[in-house]
Amino acid sequence: MKLEEAKDGIGRKVIYTPFEESNQKEEGVITSTNEYYVFVRYGNDVISAATRAKDLEFIWGNEK
Repeated sequence: MKLEEAKDGIGRKVIYTPFEESNQKEEGVITSTNEYYVFVRYGNDVISAATRAKDLEFIWGNEK
């Protein structure tokens, strides 16, 4: 994903994969972006975490 896509996708669900070949995946919701990061609220977290856009992909079927 690119930052521009993330900005347009605020409120949508995403999957975070930290490494290309990783089985570690985490689901979250985009809450905001800045010029460097996408902020995603994961699970039951109250605070969003800064995440690289390239490590995210949209979950299809959750368009606004």
